[in-house]
Amino acid sequence: MTHVPNQQFPSNLNTETARERLLNPNTRKDVILFLAVENSMSSMDPDTKAPRMMADGRGYMRSPWFKRMVRDAWAEFYGKPLFIERGADLTQQQTNEDGKARTVAEVQERFIDALLFGYVPTQDKGASGCRGPVQIHQIISMDPVLPIDDSITRVAGQIKADGGMEHNMGRSAGIDFGLFRVHMSYSAADGSKLGITEEHLKMLFDAALDCFDRARSSMRSHCRLVGGYAYDHGDRFGGGMNAQDCLDDIQVVLAPDKDRPTGLDDYTFSVANDVLPGKMTRIFLPPSRMGQVKLLGDVNRLDVN
Repeated sequence: MTHVPNQQFPSNLNTETARERLLNPNTRKDVILFLAVENSMSSMDPDTKAPRMMADGRGYMRSPWFKRMVRDAWAEFYGKPLFIERGADLTQQQTNEDGKARTVAEVQERFIDALLFGYVPTQDKGASGCRGPVQIHQIISMDPVLPIDDSITRVAGQIKADGGMEHNMGRSAGIDFGLFRVHMSYSAADGSKLGITEEHLKMLFDAALDCFDRARSSMRSHCRLVGGYAYDHGDRFGGGMNAQDCLDDIQVVLAPDKDRPTGLDDYTFSVANDVLPGKMTRIFLPPSRMGQVKLLGDVNRLDVN
């Protein structure tokens, strides 16, 4: 096992090779990112208005939430039209200018999220569900988190019929700190059928690595990517390690004197395998930097085994 000092992920300099491997659409990939949430909302349950929690106290986020962040980044960074857009009429999204139903191929050509994430066709009667090559899996914190729920009042209000002032009460919820693991996979077998290119993967990684810096809000002011790895399997179907092996390769250990984390410094990171089997490579993904969207040509690293 390789110990990782200074609370960061190991990196060997080889920028050009890292870029080539990361953006190769013909090889399967498993991507593992770590997201730190501090005194902010992780992912809100719309029914309870509270952070989503598992029975054991760990926090979790649904994959559509992460996809929404990535979609918004595509629209902002690249000006791409989206299939799943806020307020969009999905019937209209699948209808062309002549009023005819778009085929699945036409929808995917027009909308990058339909291409990479897939979608459910409702207008093309001859098509069933359309699977995308990119899958986002459920996002769960490494350890239990402490939920925060504050009551807030407004100094302004509404005048009642009797002339008095009615002040509204509200809530502000979140967690104190949580380190969440994001697992994203890319199927080269599916990608080859859809014509996925290097440019498509570049847009995917640009958005995934920087979407949290560009989407700050008062409820999510301290939500940041702290690093991760992309595991390139070296061929279309993968070999040497399955998805769970890739997840297990990154060891994240909470300090023994802590019952739950209060910050990133409470964790140490290491990798279990100094040498990866077969054609696999482990590509270091750096923390996002505000305003630096084009990360891939500048600061990516590669562990070549």
